[in-house]
Amino acid sequence: MFRGQAIISKITTMHDRSVRVQLDTQEMNPELMADLFNLNSKFCNFALAPEDTKINQEDVPDIKPEFKGEKSSSQILRNRMFVYYKEKNGTDQGFQTWYASALDEIGQKYLSKVN
Repeated sequence: MFRGQAIISKITTMHDRSVRVQLDTQEMNPELMADLFNLNSKFCNFALAPEDTKINQEDVPDIKPEFKGEKSSSQILRNRMFVYYKEKNGTDQGFQTWYASALDEIGQKYLSKVN
């Protein structure tokens, strides 16, 4: 477990409706840094409160992530293609037509490898 103090320096909403929270800490000793880096890319519980709030372990719920709304691989691919299309074209107009065409093109590439 890592415990420390930080400042929320940025909050960003992501295209998949999740939220990214950027925390900036003060300087840390090597042991605390190691604890923090050991949590990298792991799903973690966290609690945020103003610095004058005392947080007890009982205050942090012991819950397992449910991932009820987890997206399928095809939904993730579609979302990524949407982001690409919108960045490239500056609009989402015509995305459905392009998406159908792009999927057909991808499918044809795989079919041609079989024949």
